[in-house]
Amino acid sequence: MSERRISATTVRAVASLCTVVVLAATAGGARANERSAFLWSQGLEEFRAGGDGYRTALSLFDRAVESDPTDVDARYYRGVTRARLGDLDGAAEDLGRVLRERPGFDRAALELGIVEVEQGRYTDALVPLHQARQAAPLAASASFYIGLAELHLGWLDPAR
Repeated sequence: MSERRISATTVRAVASLCTVVVLAATAGGARANERSAFLWSQGLEEFRAGGDGYRTALSLFDRAVESDPTDVDARYYRGVTRARLGDLDGAAEDLGRVLRERPGFDRAALELGIVEVEQGRYTDALVPLHQARQAAPLAASASFYIGLAELHLGWLDPAR
């Protein structure tokens, strides 16, 4: 019996395709177009690699948003990637739009709150951070940033 090897590129392509299929099956009413979904799933692979992968991921997320400006997932990941790369204004713009289009997206609320804290907009950070704190998996991170914002605002008792 001969042994067949599958290249890493093939594995990544199959993983990306599976991601797109799962997302399309679970997305509900608001679906991104296929090109956008494919591009942001590719971008997600690069994002997960971190480091230099963020720049490649950003390019893919940019193309996904260009392909479908209503794709909330592509815009979310673009916003998070922009934040990781230090483009806080761009990140705030993307994450704010995501929350306007999908108000219950708690992870986007957390990311926006963090960006607002990093920009020194502590009062603006509190609303999305309080939203994120309501989601159990995000509560600890959101609470940390709420405390940090309150500390910077001079609200020492609540910050404790």
